[in-house]
Amino acid sequence: MHEIYRHANQVFVDLGNPPDGVDVAVDLIRTASKNFHDSTKSQMQPDNVASGPIHSQRLPKTQVTVEQALALTRFSELTWFKRLWVVQEVCLWDVYKAFPPLFLCGDRKVQWIDLINASTQFGLAPLQIIDDPEVVTPELRGAFIEGTGWSPVAVAVFLEHYKIKSNQGPVQNLHWFLQRAWKQQSTNPADKVYGLLGLVKDQYLIRHARTATPRQQRNGPLEKLDGRREVRVDYELQLPQIYEDIARLTLEEENSLDMLANAGCGKSRRQPHLASWVPDWSNYPEEPALILAFGLVSTANYRASLGTRPVLPKNYASGLLEVDAYFVDRVLIEAARFGGETDVIDLYGKAALQQHRIIGLKQYLLSLWWCFGVKFNKYPTGQRPFDVFWRTLIGNRAISGNQLVVPPAEFAESFLMAYPEILEVEIKAEKPACICPGWAVADHRNQVHPCKSGDCSDTELEGGKPLPIRDRYPRPGEFFGSEQVAYGEHYNAALRQTAIGRRFFRTMKDYMGIGPKNLSRGDHIVILKGGSLPFVLRKADAGDVDGRPVFTLLGEAYVHGLSEGEVLQGSEDPDNDPKWTRVILS
Repeated sequence: MHEIYRHANQVFVDLGNPPDGVDVAVDLIRTASKNFHDSTKSQMQPDNVASGPIHSQRLPKTQVTVEQALALTRFSELTWFKRLWVVQEVCLWDVYKAFPPLFLCGDRKVQWIDLINASTQFGLAPLQIIDDPEVVTPELRGAFIEGTGWSPVAVAVFLEHYKIKSNQGPVQNLHWFLQRAWKQQSTNPADKVYGLLGLVKDQYLIRHARTATPRQQRNGPLEKLDGRREVRVDYELQLPQIYEDIARLTLEEENSLDMLANAGCGKSRRQPHLASWVPDWSNYPEEPALILAFGLVSTANYRASLGTRPVLPKNYASGLLEVDAYFVDRVLIEAARFGGETDVIDLYGKAALQQHRIIGLKQYLLSLWWCFGVKFNKYPTGQRPFDVFWRTLIGNRAISGNQLVVPPAEFAESFLMAYPEILEVEIKAEKPACICPGWAVADHRNQVHPCKSGDCSDTELEGGKPLPIRDRYPRPGEFFGSEQVAYGEHYNAALRQTAIGRRFFRTMKDYMGIGPKNLSRGDHIVILKGGSLPFVLRKADAGDVDGRPVFTLLGEAYVHGLSEGEVLQGSEDPDNDPKWTRVILS
């Protein structure tokens, strides 16, 4: 297939039967393409950051009507945009000799350059509906009602692949393309891996096998021949083995455990027999890895293990991964899962019976602060719990131009503009809903304090007398002293990228964090040697293997005060710190 596309003079793509509103969608795409072309022609630099704080810059938007939003939504739902194999159709043609692909949808034609330019423009200026629809239908709750962009995976992969082929960007490995094409679909889930090999055929020795070679002890695909690692294409292998081989290849190749942030049984997975540390490439999770959550603009942005490198065994049993773990803390209490703008979540009322209610984003954050934030009398890092709270919810990262940055203290202005009600939670008579787990409600049923509701208790406050309210919140004049206005949309944009699908939690050593949706009390917070973020582990039922404890990987977490290498900063030799413990992930 690679040779077919490489030698083609032009690729014609039939998008299938045109959806309702195709004319509106195509016109919108062409207009966006022209706007992007005109902006670059006038020497505008869309990635440059304007002067002033991040939160004082209005986010650019592409304003569309309900009709346009629906039309583009339907156009983007065409099957072609979701298929994995289409990546080859648009990436493997000879950009120096052949004509660009031409897209046909009914009697409408769409030029390849228009798709590229429109996708880029919508990324720089996400769509925003300018008129309020009378009824928000499920279709309208798609990609465009909340001010997000439209970036077809095939277009995004082509842009990166073109940079590589034209020597404008670094060569990337198979894992890099797997992450970017993860949302695409294939009939055979093995093709989620094999369907991308044409993009990296010069980097690996790709061998096609007719029969499987089952072994309990495997050296997998890690052999290097002529400086290249071998990748076997073998449809006779079971899918868990195919994905595991690619996972081991990635770990060896990258000399890092960052890939584990794509894995964990805390993410939405389709394949039931995968080891917890192996990513499920057949299904894009609702909660992408925190190190990738910002549209892949930056990866491995955290330094929890302080630049250490993993020690991977050369021989291993199928399904098991041996790593070094630094046990730093355990989960004390977790909140209900954060689901999105509005979501049906588990809440617990005074009757201590589990209930399912619809709770909005603002109500959820107010409940978090009431049930968790105000309980902190101090924080291990010495920071004010209010500041730790808003930073934890966004993983202490915000987008500035095309970079991820640690937001300055003044970014709290964006948080307060989005959620000013948080300053009144403790003084209002009506309190937010309790989102503590059921066991916590039951434990504190009879411990009602005068200043608290019956669902939430102060009993875990440390340091004796609670801080006065005036010391828990920003002082008058602390923020908004500048003449530049602040916008809450910046905080909300970061919040949507990190918190959705995760749980806020508190640890036994009084840290705040956000982590996998299935974490619970007693789970271990660990630093893995070679990992960028803390991970959450749970003791497996299998017992020990060769004297080493076995754990299930739930997923990665952001824990404020444990995610930037703080644990190892006092160590003279972090790679050989005596507190590393050899464990096995299953």
